[in-house]
Amino acid sequence: MIKETPAGRVVNLGISRDGQPLAIKVQLADRRKSMTWAPKSGEFKLDMPQIPAMPDFDLPVSVVVSTRRRAAG
Repeated sequence: MIKETPAGRVVNLGISRDGQPLAIKVQLADRRKSMTWAPKSGEFKLDMPQIPAMPDFDLPVSVVVSTRRRAAG
């Protein structure tokens, strides 16, 4: 459906975050304007927009350590 939707249109995109459904609005871009192809090298280049700076934040991390000892036999 995305391929058939015109570039520039804002659509609702459903995603799952931490197991919870979430709807976000995104604006579709023209793939032909955001990608270039270099025939000599055969490589595609994707022109990505500048990513805004993110503030520092603490990310909770869980570490599980499991050990087993073999019984002397």
